[in-house]
Amino acid sequence: RGGYFISFDAPEGTAKRIVSLAKDAGVTMTGAGATYPYKNDPEDSNIRIAPTLPPLEELDQAMKEFVTCVKLAAVEKLRIKQAEKVAGKQAQGKTLESPLLLLKGLASCGSFFA
Repeated sequence: RGGYFISFDAPEGTAKRIVSLAKDAGVTMTGAGATYPYKNDPEDSNIRIAPTLPPLEELDQAMKEFVTCVKLAAVEKLRIKQAEKVAGKQAQGKTLESPLLLLKGLASCGSFFA
């Protein structure tokens, strides 16, 4: 009969993007921030996952696609932060950091990207 859900806390600022990516991949999800009053999650990080008794194979595939969306949204967020950091240094006339900085940042995420 269902009646259960999973509360997933995504990296800050990525929940809406994750739900959007999942929708594009064909995975229908509850809207980001649905557990908050007026559906307004101030950190844009909470996703309520409410499976409706799909066959186990479908649930497994949907979760694989969801995890891929989480990883993609997290990488996008890291790239935006890096671009903002570089733009700020350019505006201040400072030397730009190595382009490998982003890759080092991703590597430091460890098993999240395994």
